[in-house]
Amino acid sequence: MSFAQSSTESPSRWSAQRKKTSADRTFARDDPGRRACHLGAEAGRAYHHRVPGTDRLGDAHRILVYGATGSGKSTMARQLSELTGIPWTSVDDICWRPGWVPMPLDEQLAHFDALTDTDSWILDSAYGGWRHLAHERADLVVALDLARLVSLTRVIRRTATRIIHKQEVCNGNTESWRGLFARDSLVVWHSTSFRRKRTEMRTWETATSGPPVIRLRSRAHARSFIEAERARRRPARAGGHPSS
Repeated sequence: MSFAQSSTESPSRWSAQRKKTSADRTFARDDPGRRACHLGAEAGRAYHHRVPGTDRLGDAHRILVYGATGSGKSTMARQLSELTGIPWTSVDDICWRPGWVPMPLDEQLAHFDALTDTDSWILDSAYGGWRHLAHERADLVVALDLARLVSLTRVIRRTATRIIHKQEVCNGNTESWRGLFARDSLVVWHSTSFRRKRTEMRTWETATSGPPVIRLRSRAHARSFIEAERARRRPARAGGHPSS
């Protein structure tokens, strides 16, 4: 509907619509189940407004989650796994051995060549030596294209939390204050790799071939995406209609 069309709505029709919306919201407050559906629908509208209809999860069985360090890739992969039932793989856990010793590149290539050749998978990243395999074989790419400051802040906060609580990551490895800003730290890696990863995501999104790309541009956008997909999979209430 254009602005001109909307401006010609009659007062009585506008008033009726406002009353209906108010009644729906009141009923949603009184009925927890209806409220959940209402919130899911609201999230769905926000998501559908931003993401083309051809780029939704649909029947994707091979999903690559990609983005800058600290963009929330592992969280997104886990949530997609919960939604779809497809197991997800933490790439860092595979590629880093105790003592922060990296898996040799030829072993990485062999491992992920075999993994991405299977019928279904979700990866929470893809390293440079075999990224082309994951991208070429994926049915869908979920690209987390958050602002640089947002992902950098997440990296620093996450690392500090791990240090304070002595949390183990990647096969028993730990992080330290000394290594937080070292030349090979995640903070430095974020700085040097951010632009390249953003360019890759946007190139994939506009390419005429390759898997479809859902590019999520903020944490709110990512939440809307997940909530919309949850709403689509939620069983219909008795007497209602299933999510479409």
